[in-house]
Amino acid sequence: MPPSVSHPALSLFISSAIPDLQPIEELLPPTFWEQHRVAILLGGLLALAIFVVVAWWLRRTRPVQVAPPADLARKALRKLETGPDNGLLAGAVLKTLRGYLPAAIPTLPRGELTADEMIVPLRHEAALAPELREEIAVLLHQCEQRQFFHGRFGTPSGLAARALALIDKVEAAQAGSSAIPAAPP
Repeated sequence: MPPSVSHPALSLFISSAIPDLQPIEELLPPTFWEQHRVAILLGGLLALAIFVVVAWWLRRTRPVQVAPPADLARKALRKLETGPDNGLLAGAVLKTLRGYLPAAIPTLPRGELTADEMIVPLRHEAALAPELREEIAVLLHQCEQRQFFHGRFGTPSGLAARALALIDKVEAAQAGSSAIPAAPP
């Protein structure tokens, strides 16, 4: 029963304005987050862990595998065998030999050396036969001459093929010198 109101217009408004309460409807279902909170958190942590492991694995240091100097020199010289016989070829052969010889013969100085600067310590290298040392010296001089004065030489030189043969001889000489046991004291 509505409360008594002194004003007639208000009593009419109050009696019709407040409806009777309806029964309670079903509660809202739980949200996705509420239902799967643990699975989402565990999945995110697992994805983060996988990302960290993959990033570490990709950035890890790997052992560097360096090819022997003879193999690198042979590969470079084989590319040069088919090229034109000119000053550029002679310069490339000379550069390859200047990189190979100090790596193959540790007593030779390293760096950008001229043929003469490389030949002086080479002449005192006991591990190589005198004929081989002379052959190396002649080839280095010819490469240097053809590099800078290539217009004066009309005949093909075969520098790359000669350098390949020279590398084989140096490798054979070093294999022979390392196979010889040291004399007992």
